[in-house]
Amino acid sequence: MVLSIVLCEADMHCEDEECVASTQLVQKTKTARHVSNIEEHVEAVQGMAEPDADSQTDRKTHLLEENQNKFWGSGGEVTDLPGDFFESWRDTCSGYKNEFHTEWCKGGCREGREIENEYTKQVCSDGKLKVISIKKGTNCKFQDYVQFQCQATKAKVVRVGESKEDTVYVRAKEMMNCGKNAAAKEMGLNDQVTGYYFDESPNARIWRTGKPVNIRVTNFGVNLQVHRKSSPGEKYGKVKGWDHDFKLVCLPFIPRKVEVHNNHMMMPKPGARGCVIPDKPCSMPRKWMPDDKNFEVFSKNKDWVCIKKKNEWVRWDRTKKVQCKTPPSKPFMTSCYKDEDCTETGTHYWHKRNNCIAAECRRTPGFKWNENRRDDCGRWGGRSLWWHYRGECVPA
Repeated sequence: MVLSIVLCEADMHCEDEECVASTQLVQKTKTARHVSNIEEHVEAVQGMAEPDADSQTDRKTHLLEENQNKFWGSGGEVTDLPGDFFESWRDTCSGYKNEFHTEWCKGGCREGREIENEYTKQVCSDGKLKVISIKKGTNCKFQDYVQFQCQATKAKVVRVGESKEDTVYVRAKEMMNCGKNAAAKEMGLNDQVTGYYFDESPNARIWRTGKPVNIRVTNFGVNLQVHRKSSPGEKYGKVKGWDHDFKLVCLPFIPRKVEVHNNHMMMPKPGARGCVIPDKPCSMPRKWMPDDKNFEVFSKNKDWVCIKKKNEWVRWDRTKKVQCKTPPSKPFMTSCYKDEDCTETGTHYWHKRNNCIAAECRRTPGFKWNENRRDDCGRWGGRSLWWHYRGECVPA
C-alpha cells in the first residue's frame, strides 16, 4: 500500500517549485528503497548459494540426532517362545469362548498330519507344524486340545516398548524376519494392542488410553519398522502410538543358499539383508572380495557371508559379484596403455590412458591408482611401447 502511494506521488504533474522539490524528494526516496531492497535480495541469494559447509554439516547432524531420538523405539530383546506356545485349545468355562491358536487347525487337524497355513509359516522356518496329539475334551476346559511340533527352526519373541509415535524402528538383538501380522492377537502373545487417544487441544494432550490399534511390522534392513495402521474414517492425529509393551512373533533370519561358480557368487540386494550361505567355502589364504570398491564383505558366522556399503551415500540397486581370491598384499604396476587405444570412460580427457590405469586398479578390491607415479613403458619396452604408460596401484 505504501509503495502504490509513492508511485502515484512520483507521477504527479507539478508546476510550482515547492511541488517539484517534493516530487524529486519522493523519487530519491523510492530509488534508495529500491537499491536497498536489491542489496538485501543479493545478500540473501548469496547466502543460499554459498552456505557455510560447517554450519550445514552441524544442521544435518542435529536433524539426524533428532530423528534418531524420535523414531528409534525401545525394546529389541529376543527371547524364546513360551513352553505352551505350540498348542491349540478352546475354553468355555468362564461363560464366554476363550480360544488359543484354534485358527491353526483350519482344514482339520489329525494326529501325525503336517499342517501349513498363514500362521504356521510365521512360527516355523519350513512353514509346517506336525500334529503330535489330539485330545477331545468333554468338559468346558481345554476342548479340542491339540499339541504341535515344529521340526525346523522355531520362532522367537521380540519385545517392543510403548510409544507415542505411530512409526518407530526397533533394533532387535538378533537378525529377525517378522511377518506383517507378528503382533496380531492370532499369534497368541498379545490380547489386544491399544493406543493413546489425544484430544483436539493445541497441545494435543493425552485424553485417555485403551484405544484398540492395528500394528503392522516390516523388515527394514537389519531393523524392524513397527507401524500403527490407521483405521478407516479415523481422524488424523487423534490416535497415536501404543500405550503398553507388546511382543512380536518372529523367525530368526536365515540367509538363502547360493551356488559358487568359478570361485565367484552373486550377493543379493539389500532387501535380503545382504547375507547368503555359499555352497562352497573360501579357504585361507583366500577370502571373499567384492568387485565394487564401495562395498566390503564380512562374515557373520562360519557359514554366513555378508556384504555392506562402506558409506550410506552409495546406491545399492542391483546384485553384487563377490570372488574368492587371494588379496594382494603390496602395491603393483598395471599394464601399459596408450591414449588412442584406451576406451575406458573417466575424468581424464586429454590422456585417456589414465582412465584405463585407474580402472585396472579399481578392479582389484581395496586398491586405487597412485596418480603421483606413472612409468613410461617405451623407455624399457622398445619401439612397440612408445607413447605407452603404466601406473602404480596402492591400497586405498
